[in-house]
Amino acid sequence: MLRAWRERDWDTAALAAVGVGATVRAVWILAIHHPFAAQYIYSDMYGYVNRAKALSLGHITHYAAFYPPGTHALIAFPLELFGRGRSGFWGAAVVWWLLSSLTPLFAWRLARLLLSPAAAALTAVLVSVWPLYILYAGYFTSETPAIAFIAAALWLGYRARFGAGRGVLLSAGGAGLLGMAALACRPQLSFNMLILGLPLLRRRDQLAKAGVLVLGAAVVFAAVVTNNSKATGKFTPQLNQDTALAFFIGHCNASFVSTADNRRQLFFGFGPPPAIEQGTGRVYRFTNRVVWDEGFFYRQGLKCIRHDGIGHTTLIVRHLADMTATSTPWPLIDDKRIRSLAQATNFLYALALPVILVAGFLLAREKRRAGRRPTGEGILLAHFSCVLIVALFAFGDPRFRLPYDLFALALLGAVLAHRYLERDPGPGEQLLNSR
Repeated sequence: MLRAWRERDWDTAALAAVGVGATVRAVWILAIHHPFAAQYIYSDMYGYVNRAKALSLGHITHYAAFYPPGTHALIAFPLELFGRGRSGFWGAAVVWWLLSSLTPLFAWRLARLLLSPAAAALTAVLVSVWPLYILYAGYFTSETPAIAFIAAALWLGYRARFGAGRGVLLSAGGAGLLGMAALACRPQLSFNMLILGLPLLRRRDQLAKAGVLVLGAAVVFAAVVTNNSKATGKFTPQLNQDTALAFFIGHCNASFVSTADNRRQLFFGFGPPPAIEQGTGRVYRFTNRVVWDEGFFYRQGLKCIRHDGIGHTTLIVRHLADMTATSTPWPLIDDKRIRSLAQATNFLYALALPVILVAGFLLAREKRRAGRRPTGEGILLAHFSCVLIVALFAFGDPRFRLPYDLFALALLGAVLAHRYLERDPGPGEQLLNSR
């Protein structure tokens, strides 16, 4: 019976799924698991909230440029509007609910461009009920806004790339704005924006779209650079300064890193959740050193790589494992009420992921041989593959993988729809085939 559904029926089902997802998230965030509750404001969440308070007061220090500023800027906005008390944090919780609720909608619109109506509807269902996306929205971390922004940016970006007319330039500009907003929360997503934008440079008729996309991104990047330069007291044309530390942690097998600058009374400590969870890695303590000394941490990381030699590949393999089945996403692991659900979801997903990727690749190859290029499945595979770059550069953590789950869920929707629900290529694929 489902094979007989029309395009409008699939779209209705997708919107219904988005509505269900928004309702579930409202109950979770606004009734059960307030992200501003004291028991959930610790470690990274504590840092985001404190930097948001400081930003709303106009008092920012160098540490405000260490992490990407997008997340604490989003929290600071309702604090500025409603005050830094309970009302302001309720406003921030509503922002997190809105962003998490819009993610399935943006995922559906993206899949609607790349896949068939049935596959896009399944994508909406899967993203709407994905436990990890729902549970993470109960914490003030960077995952919720980053996933929402990158889904929206890619939807508008591919709408511009495959479309025509005046509206495509507006879409390209929106893609640039939202894409850089995603990077301001999670810079690792820069590779996904490159996959979107670089093909625009191959054809002369697409150069205007590329220019508008870059212009939109430049607006947000300028705001980030202004914030970071103010925080550091010098021109700082970068999104964050913690990349070198992540590189060192990953390649020197660190379980805990601390820095101390006694002269300036600056003390910092960091520990990657997978290493803490498994009890692996080494402790590093550096004195007379600040944590944003990027050159130092890059040099130390490269020393570890040279010291390990070929044996360093075993550490990279462990990073890949830690990003999937051998670790439980933090901070969900700290909450006894949801730990089991997070563990089961992550483990079962890790088992299914190779099957999803292989099936998606075979489907993309089948459609490519039939003359459909580029295929939506191929584009989704390319975006998912960016997770490997993160594992190679930094360290394995399910949190780092979380934004890319969006593409794997869409691939699962495409495979299931092709196998059980479709008869003919949908208009999304027809649009791809015509370009």
